[in-house]
Amino acid sequence: MAEQVFDFMGMSTKVSVITVCYNNAEGVRKLWSSLHNHEENFELIVVDNNSRDIETLQSIDAENFHLITLSENVGFGAANNHGVEFARGEVIALINPDVEIIQPVLGGLVEELQNNGIVAPKLQNPDGTTQWNARKFPSILTLFSRRFLRRAENLHLEENQTTPVPWVQGSFMVLKKSFYQSLQGFDERFFLFFEDTDLCRRSWEQQQSVCLVSKALAQHGHQRLSDGNLFTMWFKRTFWIHVNSAVKYFWKYKFKSLPDMSQTTKKGKIFFFSGPSGVGKGTAIDHLRKKYPDFVFPPSCTTRDPRPGEKDGETYYFITNEEFRRRIDAGEFLEYAEVHGGNLYGTLKHKLIDPVEEGKIVIREFDVQGFAQARERLPREYYESIFIRPEEGAEELMRRIKARAPISDEDLAHRMESMEKEIAMSDIYDHIIISEDGDLQKLFAHVEEVIEKCVGEE
Repeated sequence: MAEQVFDFMGMSTKVSVITVCYNNAEGVRKLWSSLHNHEENFELIVVDNNSRDIETLQSIDAENFHLITLSENVGFGAANNHGVEFARGEVIALINPDVEIIQPVLGGLVEELQNNGIVAPKLQNPDGTTQWNARKFPSILTLFSRRFLRRAENLHLEENQTTPVPWVQGSFMVLKKSFYQSLQGFDERFFLFFEDTDLCRRSWEQQQSVCLVSKALAQHGHQRLSDGNLFTMWFKRTFWIHVNSAVKYFWKYKFKSLPDMSQTTKKGKIFFFSGPSGVGKGTAIDHLRKKYPDFVFPPSCTTRDPRPGEKDGETYYFITNEEFRRRIDAGEFLEYAEVHGGNLYGTLKHKLIDPVEEGKIVIREFDVQGFAQARERLPREYYESIFIRPEEGAEELMRRIKARAPISDEDLAHRMESMEKEIAMSDIYDHIIISEDGDLQKLFAHVEEVIEKCVGEE
């Protein structure tokens, strides 16, 4: 079977499918078979909640099949959290073992994650009828009406469209692993039921939309575990688990209003800064770092050794030459270069893209050559570029550099040559800011004005 790679934001996306099993090994085998029949470039992670039929799962021997066995039943949400910790993919698909893939579905759902936080396919019953897996946020009244009066208010969904919905069932939902982790996963206080409602609600609170993708279709043979007629339901353990989870849900949100779903998903922005040495761009970025603690300032990767006072993950990500080249081959760098006696420097794509997807502002300093690489590998709407150039001429800027610290004539000549090349390429930038010698406050004000204007236009 030829390998298919989902192109998600310029990254080769492997999907980690996670399923939680409790005494349903045969369902897992059917899910495994259906994935192999219709999907590619995935791994299946099964988290077993201390099932009786564990031997059936242990008999499956395949490279992309992984089994995690738990010594006790920790619940649906907690088990999924175990699976996500193990996942190697950039995207996770949480799928129940009684789901069958009847057509390729993961690729289309991954594409929808470019604009949404959580997505789910349309589900159908084995007889082909629609199964309603998206609902409005519950209230005590609507729960009573559905449970005792058998009245369910289904959402209107357009065919072949992606529709924002309050929440989708955890039987099949897809999201980025990094976003799941930023939400701190499922709330493990919910043993079963309402953990999916809670996760989607927290997604909306982070201004990341939850959507049902009608053009994506899967089959779900599941009947709700808490169902039963008005007499038998009182004797079902799952009914009382459902009641317990409902109490926990309403207590958790007792003083909170529902999230505003009328706004489109908030997107962040990357601001690239370039300019000649000594022009003040580093000082401007330090100013932003102090004034705006919510901004993200991702460091680069390098193969050189740390210097005194440098910290891994703050100054740079210090990695080996072998690891750096492995990441090059995997396409993980937005840009990279070999400089300073053979040391490698580069910027990891996900360190910029993930914060933008979470609605954050990212600040990144690049030289002109690095920015020229980066702009070719990012969607245009994801970034703005700022070039800071000196008000005075080249000779005056060189005087400013010499006044800061001793410098050799050779190094000075090299910087002069670099400055001329950089200024000649400044027309590829969105904004040009003039830096006046001795007036840093004016420079700071101009930088903030550009950022505020661009963010305000979103």
